Amino acid sequence: KPTCGCTVADVKVQDDKGEYVRYEYGKPIPKGRKIQFASTLHTQNKRQQTSSKVNIMTNEARGQAILSLEAYVEPFFNLSPMALNFASMGTRDTATDKMIVTTARGDRIKLNPILEGMPNGLKVDVKPVDADADGRATRFEINVTAGPGLQEGSIVFSLPLRSDVPIPGAERLPNGKEPTYEVSTSIMATVRGSVSLNQQFYSFGLCKPNT
Repeated sequence: KPTCGCTVADVKVQDDKGEYVRYEYGKPIPKGRKIQFASTLHTQNKRQQTSSKVNIMTNEARGQAILSLEAYVEPFFNLSPMALNFASMGTRDTATDKMIVTTARGDRIKLNPILEGMPNGLKVDVKPVDADADGRATRFEINVTAGPGLQEGSIVFSLPLRSDVPIPGAERLPNGKEPTYEVSTSIMATVRGSVSLNQQFYSFGLCKPNT
């Protein structure tokens, strides 16, 4: 059982012929048989030192063993800042902010924002800074405009930025396409309405009937 969603464990056990077959949960394993645990550590949105664990539950004396997966993840992208926070603003206000996205090793890429589910009142523009003749760049300016027309309340939107560079050796997506390098940033704001209350409720404590 993986301790988080970033690992996938596949358990196989030797059969009578010595070949590894998928293990059926709850089925006794004969003494002396070897067991394989194939696990994958997904590194999307992880940076530098990262780890995960797989718990192995058995009916032997220890009851549980732990396998650890560790890796040092070299980021494909660098973001500055890592997120944009417009703090407090009104429904009629407008604010702009920007971040710089660069490729860590100087790869020239095309970068596209995934705008699905973006709240009304947010606008995102991706501008390559050092683009070549094909429009590929190593440095991008992400300009975000908040308002007017934002919905009242707290806004937290995760904005994926997807490149056109495929990830070597990665499994294909359900649609058959190769996954590409991408990074996500957060856009946050607290939007005030036209009416505010200093006190949200009143309490009169314990009262007698008809008072």
